[in-house]
Parts: sequence; C-alpha cells; structure tokens
Amino acid sequence: MTKIKFWKVQACGNDFIMVNNTSGLIEPNMYSALAEKLCNRRFGIGADGIIFITDEPSFDFGMNYFNSDGSGPVMCGNGGRASIFFVVESRILNSREFLFLSSDGPHKGIYGKDGIYVTVKGGDAKKVSFGGKDMYFVDTGAPHVVVIEKGIDRIDIDSFAKPIREQFNSNVNLIEKTDSGWKIRTFERGVEGETLSCGTGSVASAIVINSVLRNRFPIRLKAKGGELEVRFDGKYYWLGGDVKKVFIGGINL
Repeated sequence: MTKIKFWKVQACGNDFIMVNNTSGLIEPNMYSALAEKLCNRRFGIGADGIIFITDEPSFDFGMNYFNSDGSGPVMCGNGGRASIFFVVESRILNSREFLFLSSDGPHKGIYGKDGIYVTVKGGDAKKVSFGGKDMYFVDTGAPHVVVIEKGIDRIDIDSFAKPIREQFNSNVNLIEKTDSGWKIRTFERGVEGETLSCGTGSVASAIVINSVLRNRFPIRLKAKGGELEVRFDGKYYWLGGDVKKVFIGGINL
C-alpha cells in the first residue's frame, strides 16, 4: 500500500489537491483515475482539481493539472498560482521566481509580497453568437466563452452556461460592470459546474474588457471566492491574487 501526503490549497476559492511527485512514485497513467477518486467531495478529499508537481528538465518544476472528472492535463491559472505557493511553502524549492511547464507550454511565476502571479497565455477575443446573442471566444491555454451580462448574481448559471459549454467545448464566463468594478462568474468544463473563481477565465474576461470595452490594464475582477488581478506588460498576461493552505493530510492508495 502506498501512502501519499497532500496539501489542500485554495486560490480565491478555486481549490486543489497538491501532490509532490518529484520522486516519480506515482505513474502518470494514474493521474486521471486519482483525480476522479480524490477530488470527489463526498467519497474523496474533495477539490476542483488535483495537481501533481514533477521534475522537468530545463524547468524548475512541472505542473500536471487534472479536473475533478479526470480530464486533463490542462492549464489552470489559479492552479499555477497554487503550484507556486506549494513548492515554496512546502520547501520543495527555495526561490521566488520560477519557470515551470504546464500542458500548454512554459509559464513564469512570481511569489511576491502583493500576491502570487503567473503568466497566462492570451489569445484574441473572437466574436461568436449563440441563441442570437453576441459573446466572445478566447483561448488562454484553456478555451473560454465570455458573455457580458447584467444581474449575473440572479442567473441560474447551470441552465444558462451548459448549452454554451457544449456548443463551444469551452468554459463559460459571465461578466458584469458594477459601480464597484467588474464581477465574474464561471462555469468550468471538467468540473461541470460553477467554481468560486477561475484564473484562465479571468484572463480571458480581462482580454475582452480591454480589447472590446477599452478598459485599461490592470483589470480586477471580483469572483465569489475573492478578487483576481490581470496585468499586461506588453508581452505577458499576469494573473495575481491570494493563495492559502486549507489543510495537510495523507491518504493510502
């Protein structure tokens, strides 16, 4: 019987099981099944996803993220921030700046005083239509459809987002401009439901807010789980915000 230690970490309410697999004890062909088993909120530990940290040649580490339904590997912005937090706080690495490898390629990360930031890929906002309504498709390492709406707190996001998710095989983000700033809600594929925040979705939404609605960076978005900030330095989109440890545990496989 193999026992693994794990950390439960949340990044603005987006929660992850973090596993140090730099020893290679867990075979990659086990990742998907472990994700589905351990992320189950009733019969497992419970999380939006699981991240296996691995050794990668020419990189500080590898980030292998799998959704709670076992799908993956995929890029996750908040998962990247959780990975930076985990490798620093668990003393896997002693640094404050990182170059790590995710499923969509290399990313930079910073463990800073004002939050943990990671680079997220950014694509153009492409106008699409669904049900007679204009919305925007953006690939930020994960596909997202961004919908500008009013009164997003009152929307039944499951019934609203599921047909869009199926049509575009994407995550779905609802954004709204309020007197206090931008609000966001996200329906994530792989979780197949609403998450309290989404990093790549926040970057996709910020790209729409900037390129379509002409708001300048930095752009802050208030999700149910907390506030995320998106910066653009002319080359990289940077996603930042708080990350916290929830608890540490161990489980027999």
